[in-house]
Amino acid sequence: MSKIHAQAQGCGYDEYRCEGEADPPVCIKLDKICDDNPDCTYEEDETLICEDTEECIGPIKWCDGEKHCSNSDDENECCHGDNEETLECKNEEGKLDPSKFPSKCDQKCVPKCDGTNDNCATLHGKNAVHTTCAEYTDLDEQDCPTTCPNDTDIQCLSSNKNTALPLTCLSPEKKCDGIQNCKTFGEDEQDCPTECPEEVHFQCYENEGKLPLECVAGDKICDFVQGGQLITGHF
Repeated sequence: MSKIHAQAQGCGYDEYRCEGEADPPVCIKLDKICDDNPDCTYEEDETLICEDTEECIGPIKWCDGEKHCSNSDDENECCHGDNEETLECKNEEGKLDPSKFPSKCDQKCVPKCDGTNDNCATLHGKNAVHTTCAEYTDLDEQDCPTTCPNDTDIQCLSSNKNTALPLTCLSPEKKCDGIQNCKTFGEDEQDCPTECPEEVHFQCYENEGKLPLECVAGDKICDFVQGGQLITGHF
């Protein structure tokens, strides 16, 4: 049974929900599909047929991302046509949103350059009330920046196959501050110094691998100022 049509939208998991706006919806058992007896109002349970073999495929297998007809009838033209309205992805200000990509097949705005293929290529149930994407392409992941704009930025790699997308850049101040801001691999806390230069600096504590490293210049030692505050009292 296809998980796409294992619906919780008014029909059971072993049923197909017929097209239409009937309330309650028309539900038929899966073994009623392609049984030479139309059960759905629009008869889609019997009319989706391969041209070359005249074999009934039915709505569950039609445009599901797998070839069932020898001439691929069931997987051709599984997107909305060019006559559909042009999809524009805009932000709250009504301007084009560069972080979104128009997935025309399912007419949705999807994240761009997030490291995941979100652009729908095959729409399951093209003319249906309830549609599902059966196959995705990487159109929303093309022409994406893969390096940080500044040489001093810290670039965090993604857990998505160790790739650069989604692009995450940190300011240099985040390097070796004792907080892992690169969540996956912790690039911002790698190769950090653990000792101060002995000849000119005093290390405020025995580091023991702890960050951030705190060093005080030699001329600040015994100047009666601790942490920027003047120390007073009896000595």
